[in-house]
Amino acid sequence: MNCIIVDDEPLARDLLEDFTSKIPFLKLKALCKNGFEAMEVLQKEKIDLIFLDIQMPDLSGIQLFQSLSVKPQVIFTTAYHDYAVEGFELDATDYLVKPFTFERFLKAANKAFKIYHVNNTKTDSLKQTENNIKKDFLFIKEGTSTVRVNIDDIQYIEGLKDYIKIFTKDKFHLTLMTLNPT
Repeated sequence: MNCIIVDDEPLARDLLEDFTSKIPFLKLKALCKNGFEAMEVLQKEKIDLIFLDIQMPDLSGIQLFQSLSVKPQVIFTTAYHDYAVEGFELDATDYLVKPFTFERFLKAANKAFKIYHVNNTKTDSLKQTENNIKKDFLFIKEGTSTVRVNIDDIQYIEGLKDYIKIFTKDKFHLTLMTLNPT
């Protein structure tokens, strides 16, 4: 999982970097001192997880997260309990209150990894299902026979009251059908 750390405190960034380096499935892409640096990274990189401090000058972690159109998972890392409810209302994966132990950090990272894995597995299986379902042709009734028409061969379709004229690369097909959705 590609992740970034966003914290204005150097000691907190160092600790998070150390913890992150110990977890094999986390790939740290950037250490950011503020939300503006994080926004630059998020525009350039595909980030799956943000370790995000809340209390930062100019742009809080909550403001940064709310401003993102594509929201990766977020684990808030803060010294304040007060923002926990707001953090979870933003669908935060977890909320770590400083100072936290490596074990607590690992629990949050594992939770993020489970969510990441489930979401990616769903996406992959949906793509596979769509690929299996995808048809490259359609059957139409033309006169008394059924004709197979390759979708890639269709140039355009013309609606003629109760009929449809399907123009392909070689010829056209006329079938009793309407373009009217009702």
